[in-house]
Amino acid sequence: MQIGIIGAGRIGAFLAKSFTQLGHSVRISNSRGPETLKQVESETGATALPVAEVVKNAQLIILTIPTKGVFQLDRQLFESALENVVIVDTCNYNPSRDGPIEEIQNGKLNHTEWISHYFNRPMIKAFNNITDFSLKSKGGIQNAPNRVAIPVSGDSLKSKQLVSNIIEDLGFDAVDIGSLADSWKQQMGGPMYCNDLNREELEIAVQIANRSVMEEQYLEIFKQLYEFSNEYVEKNNLDISGSNAVLYVMEMGDAQVHNEFIRIFRKSFTNLQK
Repeated sequence: MQIGIIGAGRIGAFLAKSFTQLGHSVRISNSRGPETLKQVESETGATALPVAEVVKNAQLIILTIPTKGVFQLDRQLFESALENVVIVDTCNYNPSRDGPIEEIQNGKLNHTEWISHYFNRPMIKAFNNITDFSLKSKGGIQNAPNRVAIPVSGDSLKSKQLVSNIIEDLGFDAVDIGSLADSWKQQMGGPMYCNDLNREELEIAVQIANRSVMEEQYLEIFKQLYEFSNEYVEKNNLDISGSNAVLYVMEMGDAQVHNEFIRIFRKSFTNLQK
């Protein structure tokens, strides 16, 4: 399959390498141009091209950039794509990073609905609720007990099935949680965000998701992540503080630290079960 990846960060680079290893033809782009992606090409086997070339003839496109990066892309970007291309949004909206987006903040549209409207193309939501550490380390063989599950939402059953198949190929269970309008359940503060739930747990999370408490839960979880991260860097005499400490600790790739993050995130699931 011809796969195009827009975004060469940790998730984008991992998916590029994994898809290449699975035998797919992968093209990848970033905001700075293909000449800055020599190392990514070497490490992943993907071909770096301008974003317009990545889109052409792709059967599957993965959009994996910060939401604010969407504004840097041409709204007509996907007009040159195949008519039946499947586009996957892996992004998460963070107002403090991405700035105000009225349609999302007033509840008129959820994040991926907004992106779908922005580009005037159907979207599938997946890969937004799992860390790159878990993607790299927690994929398991098919039918393995407690295999980590990844939710998929969208309005096309055929497109969701294609995305579910590639999730299964990566070693995870795919769970169809509904239409694109339901994709808010996958977002930050929800009971399936960065929790590494198995299939049974994720299916429970779909039922107990409560939109009215998501923002409150997210703020409480971030507060705990903030405290843990700043305690960690202080203990290890690192000259980092504030939100930068959270980013640093999340990107460390340390299994023990990552498991503590997952423990904190899982409170958004366990609290709703009470």
